[in-house]
Amino acid sequence: MARTVKRSHTVMAIPKQQKPQKHAQKQRHLGRRMFMVAAVIAVAEFLFFQHYNALLIHSEQRAQKVSLQLNQQQQKISLIAQQHLDSIEKLYSPLVLTSPNRNYVAYVNSNGTLKIKNLSTEKLLYSKTFSNPITFLRWIRNDEVFVGENDGNGQLVLKTANLLTGSTRLIQTFAGLSPNAQFLKITDSPYTNDMYILIADSSSSVVYHYDTDGNMFQTHFGGLDIRNISVSETGDILYFEDYAGGTFNVGYLTQSPHLNHWSVHLIQQNAGLIGCVGNTFYYAAINQQGLATAVYKFDLQTGQSTLVENLQTPTIARYIDITSTGKLRVLTHPAHYAILTSNSNV
Repeated sequence: MARTVKRSHTVMAIPKQQKPQKHAQKQRHLGRRMFMVAAVIAVAEFLFFQHYNALLIHSEQRAQKVSLQLNQQQQKISLIAQQHLDSIEKLYSPLVLTSPNRNYVAYVNSNGTLKIKNLSTEKLLYSKTFSNPITFLRWIRNDEVFVGENDGNGQLVLKTANLLTGSTRLIQTFAGLSPNAQFLKITDSPYTNDMYILIADSSSSVVYHYDTDGNMFQTHFGGLDIRNISVSETGDILYFEDYAGGTFNVGYLTQSPHLNHWSVHLIQQNAGLIGCVGNTFYYAAINQQGLATAVYKFDLQTGQSTLVENLQTPTIARYIDITSTGKLRVLTHPAHYAILTSNSNV
């Protein structure tokens, strides 16, 4: 009897392939997620920068407000200082002189006492009565003043008053002078410490020179009647104004290698000295009345003069001040020093 053999067949499952439509849906879903993430980041960045910008604007506005307040406060302080200075000048002129930084004022009161005050606070910082009448003042720095005394008997005394220590120091006693002699000008170099002192009466003058080692000797101008002086910043050249034959003239002095031998060089006749700013020398052309009408600067290297400005109103040459930036100012008194007896180019 024949057997029937049954064959079994194993059927393998074949994975179904994803439909293209379903794959595309997943891609779109992923894209939307990435877009949302990018949008969230963009919004966060936008909000961050908006906040940061607001902080910067606020900070800038606050800085501007503080700056405005400081400027207003400074203007108020300057106004108070100017009012204080005006009242002192009204009472004690001409022996009134502000410091180079304009923070202090030195003046001599009616009792002959030298006083130094802070202009903005009106605080008295220095007070001393000297042995002889004070006739000359000049600031050396912002903390020290030259004080010139005159005993009226042909003797002048030069001292310094120190604001920080409250002390005085004798520089030199000049004896055997004319009873009418007085300090007219002191000029010095901040780099070399060369200092020149001009003493004069109505008809004659003498200039003393303190060199860098502190030695004093007389400077010779060949008989010229010197009325004003100014030294260059580096101390190399001494400029001067002299009076001769009814006219004022400006020139400069050079020292040769030979001891105490000087050479005089004329720059311009009918001119008045203004002074040195750095190593640049300024002078004024003056009219027949002795008043300045125009300002020039002189180049020592070329020997040429250049017009700086024509003056609308003639004025006294020594009342003209040139700032460190070359700006011209016309004052109502000599610039940088004060003398009891008025001396002018008139």
